[in-house]
Amino acid sequence: VVRLETGETFNPVIRKGLVSQGSLNEISSRRERFEKIVAGSMTAMRGQTIYYAGSVAEAMGVVKMFNDSGVSATVVHSKWASKGERINAVAIEKFRRGEVQVLVNVQMLAMGFDVPNVETIIVARPVESDTLFTQMVGRGARPSPGKPNFLLIDVHDTISKPQVAKIFEHSELFYKAVTEVSQPEISPRLEALLRPTPLARQLEDLRLGPTPFELQRSQLVVGY
Repeated sequence: VVRLETGETFNPVIRKGLVSQGSLNEISSRRERFEKIVAGSMTAMRGQTIYYAGSVAEAMGVVKMFNDSGVSATVVHSKWASKGERINAVAIEKFRRGEVQVLVNVQMLAMGFDVPNVETIIVARPVESDTLFTQMVGRGARPSPGKPNFLLIDVHDTISKPQVAKIFEHSELFYKAVTEVSQPEISPRLEALLRPTPLARQLEDLRLGPTPFELQRSQLVVGY
């Protein structure tokens, strides 16, 4: 298990024990946060990898970052403008055949998905449920020839209230030996690739998720 600390402050709104969708979208869409997660994960991950994102904005940014860094990645989510089932099916099949190394997903693949050769699970979104967390991590627990174990990269943010922080703590479920990774450095190459233009910064300040144009354009990621 690798426990990856982002150093990002997160003060979520909790309703009936569940983090609000607005809080999840806000934390997941922070560019600096998912840049740290990808940079830290790339030094530890191995083999076929599933990345659990908290928002479409995060998922598309993560896919771009991996691909620009030479690590093949694709994405599945439920917010495609059209032909979503077909796009997701193509992405999953490419991942199943080993044509891409990383499958990034948003609120999918927790159940009913079986690719035994998955070797790394990255839980980047805050998860308040032990059951959901176990289902996510279970995607890497499938036995496969030549796979004695799998790697869990468990992402954590800084939460000021201990009673809230404990909601997102699942260490008792899987932790035996933990490697601490605190605010990993982003390589100069990655930083240059992802440095937004002034116009991009202005647009990002105005929205949390991708525009319809970005959703349509991002269909190219899965080759459809």
